[in-house]
Amino acid sequence: MLIVTSLDQAKSKNEVNENNSKYEEHNNDSGECGKEFSKVQKNLAKVSQVQKTMNILGSAVTAIKPRNDDSFIDRLNYYYSTVIIMVMSLTISAKQYVGQPIQCWVPGEFSKAWEQYAENYCFVHNTYWVRPNEDIPQDYNERINKQLIYYQWVPFLMALQAVFFYIPILFWGAINRMSGLNVPNVVRLAECAADTEEDERSKNITAICTHIEDSIRMQINHRKTASPCERVVKFGLYDGSFIRNMYIITKLLFIWNLYIQFYLMNLFLGQNSTLWGASILYDIATGKNWEYSGNFPRTAICDFNVRVLGNVQRYSIQCVLVLNMFNEKIFLFIYWWFVFVGILTTGEAIFWLINTQVLNRRIDYASKHIPLSVKDKKLFQKFCDQKINTDVILIFRLISMRTNDLIVSDVLQMLWSIYKTRSHLDSVSIASNVENYSDGVKYTSIEKYSLNNINHRYNYSKSPQFLNSPDTDSLIK
Repeated sequence: MLIVTSLDQAKSKNEVNENNSKYEEHNNDSGECGKEFSKVQKNLAKVSQVQKTMNILGSAVTAIKPRNDDSFIDRLNYYYSTVIIMVMSLTISAKQYVGQPIQCWVPGEFSKAWEQYAENYCFVHNTYWVRPNEDIPQDYNERINKQLIYYQWVPFLMALQAVFFYIPILFWGAINRMSGLNVPNVVRLAECAADTEEDERSKNITAICTHIEDSIRMQINHRKTASPCERVVKFGLYDGSFIRNMYIITKLLFIWNLYIQFYLMNLFLGQNSTLWGASILYDIATGKNWEYSGNFPRTAICDFNVRVLGNVQRYSIQCVLVLNMFNEKIFLFIYWWFVFVGILTTGEAIFWLINTQVLNRRIDYASKHIPLSVKDKKLFQKFCDQKINTDVILIFRLISMRTNDLIVSDVLQMLWSIYKTRSHLDSVSIASNVENYSDGVKYTSIEKYSLNNINHRYNYSKSPQFLNSPDTDSLIK
């Protein structure tokens, strides 16, 4: 009887132990599941944060559109540079907030929570770089001098760089409206003229000529009443050079932006030499290790204090900066992009200044589009001096960039026809728009439309007789 009772007690104890072990396993499984669930929640929160950031930057990228009153070099500055830098900022942001931007080698007694704390602390605070063959400096100030202070702020720096690249074109778009010439609309009319039939083409070209004539007349009227001081203060608004001056200032803003960003980028990265881009290329070509050059080091040292039982203990741990592998390539590209765009922008600014300011350059440009007879050369020089000012020649060159030289030729020839007609010349001799026949001269629709517009607009009574022809009347209806 006693034996049976002891056996029953042993069975009950075994059952209790089995139940306890199952309960502990269940608790352990629940704990592991809870940890995994918390990790998933953290990752989802990171992904959500990055998605919001990328949506904001993505909407900013799509809002940036190229203008039609610019050159290709301008677009390299305000459009391509802005888009490229913002895409790089998105890439670094995704790596920084979704992945593990820093991983540290912690002592064995550290738990997972301590390890996570150490990595977060070292990422938020600055690390410092030490060569493999050097000891960790004991002096606090020496550690401060070797700190890497940039890797946390790279996405924000790039977003700010993109904003500054776009500011000069905002200035150009706002300031050129103050002049009598609406540059975007004129270029848009030229683009429409290049894609339409002859009748619509004639109307668009005449609209361009009328707009230019009106702006020149407005400048002459203001110039008669403006004082010399006012003419200087207005930056050529009454002299036909305001748009050109503002365009050159926009170019200078692009150059100044590149120079300032280049200088600030050197300070931000802690580079002592402005030739660090060439130095990194040399290191890559010769196989020099980054561990000794110090350019975007992949490993760094981090110091932090831990309070244990009332005592403060300092730890110095080694961390891997995964982001610096990307930062090196990105900033190396930006370095040489700045150099490339800066050289092109400086050269184009000089080109625009010379080719719009010098009268002989304006005459040479216009004469390429208007075949002249010997008797017209003197009048043509006067025409270029009075009508083809620096603003007009700038618009012609922009039209040529956006469309083709044929549109520029048509506009110039029409302006030349207007000038000759208003100078009381009896005939118009534009070789590209006149076809000679044995029985006389036949004028094309562009020329007819031009002179007919002059007759209606300026009440010029000495226009050729064909202005009243049925063909010409149908063009202006």
